[in-house]
Amino acid sequence: VDFSEAAVFSYDEEVELHSIRPPHLPVASNWTERHLALIGSNFVDTALAFCHFRDDGANIRTPAVFVSQSEIRCDRPALPRVGEHKVRISYNGIDTSSTFALLRIVERAVISDIKPQKVQEGAEVEILVEGMNFLHTPDLRCHFCSGVENSGFNLVSLAKWIDNSTLTCKTPRRMNMTHEGRALVSISDNGGHDYSNSIPVEVTARSNFVSMEPSLGYNEGGTTIRLRLGNLRFYENLFCVFGDDSVPARVESANEIVCVAPPHSGETQTVEVRLMSDMVHTLALSLFKYMSPPIIRSILPAVGPVEGGTSISVFGVGLSNVTHCKFTIGSSTTATVQAQHQSDFSLTCVTPHISDQEADSLVQVSHNGHDFVGDALYLYRSKPRLRSLSSPFGSDLGGKLIYIHGENFMSTSLTMCEFGKVLVDANYISSTLLSCDSPALPIGMHSLQVTLNGVDFSNSLEYESIALPQIESIHPNFGILGLKSTTVVQLRTTRLPTYHGLGCQWSNSTITPATRL
Repeated sequence: VDFSEAAVFSYDEEVELHSIRPPHLPVASNWTERHLALIGSNFVDTALAFCHFRDDGANIRTPAVFVSQSEIRCDRPALPRVGEHKVRISYNGIDTSSTFALLRIVERAVISDIKPQKVQEGAEVEILVEGMNFLHTPDLRCHFCSGVENSGFNLVSLAKWIDNSTLTCKTPRRMNMTHEGRALVSISDNGGHDYSNSIPVEVTARSNFVSMEPSLGYNEGGTTIRLRLGNLRFYENLFCVFGDDSVPARVESANEIVCVAPPHSGETQTVEVRLMSDMVHTLALSLFKYMSPPIIRSILPAVGPVEGGTSISVFGVGLSNVTHCKFTIGSSTTATVQAQHQSDFSLTCVTPHISDQEADSLVQVSHNGHDFVGDALYLYRSKPRLRSLSSPFGSDLGGKLIYIHGENFMSTSLTMCEFGKVLVDANYISSTLLSCDSPALPIGMHSLQVTLNGVDFSNSLEYESIALPQIESIHPNFGILGLKSTTVVQLRTTRLPTYHGLGCQWSNSTITPATRL
């Protein structure tokens, strides 16, 4: 008959639980996070919400906080048993949801070793992590931190599961060297909610790549490469990797590394060159061009003065972009000069002064100033020196045979006499005697020189081109045959030369001396 005051009792829609984040937790862990997230639908905001964890027949209850209609946050329970645990939600502390999510408690991951134990800042290096209890999950991560709160770095990279005791991951590029010179590495198998123990690895300062010389070489290999770096302090087992081929590298000085390019098969190709420490850390990265070596067919001229300075032309194949010519006398005397490119088939360079003595020199060319190829021969010879001429004058019509006395003459395809600016072939008689036929020249004085190569010339002597005198009258104009006395004949002519050795030639080709009056 009599009733108390009415109270409100509400019926809520059935809760649907879909999943839990993270889906598993390590047993007996010092948790980095204190909460779990239940994901579902029809969640209600109430102060009496709890999460119920079923563990071996016992119910463990922790407070729950409403986040949204699809998420409720629970405090983590102390669940010491490894295995799966059902998680339900309650709005009144008594009734629990009919649906549940499964929380898996697993053995905590433990790291025992990391290889390599030294990495370079800023380098993406694959490391091998060894230990136990590694789970094969999509949420597997490696965690790198400086170990200093509110400073340094705190970075994560994806891990690749190999087996329950091995995984790999890459060091983040943004990992920098700290004052301690190390990074603490741990792993997480639930997306960063919980972590294993941590192991330190040494973090070295990144090297500063400055240059690599030369940047090209020939397919045969053997090019000595010099890599210059700054801050090169921490390194072991250095290698240079040319594309897929690796070769040992050696330390030349505090900031210089040397390695020799391996052979390369095929046509011209540019490959990537990496300077590696322990075949893990990349200290330098550059490009190297392989190319076919040039071929020298001939050089012109092939002889010149020991003083050098002769511009020679080199003919062959593959001469485009050749940078240097090298001249070698014997096994040790060398000189290198710049090459002037003309085409793929020719170039020019100027002979250097190597020795004061006559010598034969090997001529080679290079595209990089370091590797030289070719087997052409250049002859360093003393310059010809002229002493005298058999006749210092001749007809302006040319055709006079002139003998030239001197020294250092030699027979070459370019041994010539130069009358003024006119070149004529010379006839080599001996190292001290040549002969040349005078060419037609304007009347007057001209220089006469000798060249052995068409480029460099001897000292000069004077040669006069004259008009031959014309006879105007003869007195007497007859003589008596058989007389033992000599008839003196006077000739009146046009201008006579002032040289000694005047003569009269008679019809029988007899030449008699003449005296200028």
